[in-house]
Amino acid sequence: MINEWVASKTASLIPQIVSPQSFDENTRLALINAVYLKAKWVSPFKTADTGSEQFFPDPEHPSKTVSMMHQTDEMLYTDLDVCQVLKLHYLGGVSISIFLPHPGRSTAAAVTVVLVGKAFGKAEEAVEQEVVIFKADHPFLFVIRHDRTGAILFIGRVHDPASSI
Repeated sequence: MINEWVASKTASLIPQIVSPQSFDENTRLALINAVYLKAKWVSPFKTADTGSEQFFPDPEHPSKTVSMMHQTDEMLYTDLDVCQVLKLHYLGGVSISIFLPHPGRSTAAAVTVVLVGKAFGKAEEAVEQEVVIFKADHPFLFVIRHDRTGAILFIGRVHDPASSI
């Protein structure tokens, strides 16, 4: 019933938000929230530049083959002690900042960067002149913000893009 309602409200972009294992006989109330962003990139990714690559959820699980978008362009980027930060813009004054932990670091370390707010200013100031490879092939954090006000609209974490939940 919950999955049907969410699917109907998200044009089936989110077909399943909970699994049967999400609830047991002690569950009395479920507060469910679903958000999807319908926006176009300022610099669109070309379909021809999307290919299958390996994503590594964590050291204890095997890699999974997923579709990854590729683009070569000048972008807002900074490299911090715990993670790389890439900022991409959508049309309409909204942007996404992707916090990709360095090897051996966790998404929890990236969360600290977001909470402290270090990366937002640096990503907007620092445009690397060298070619940098930003490959989001392991878990990362992302923040979607309204550019003019800086308001955070959504914070999420990608742990396993091949998973349905």
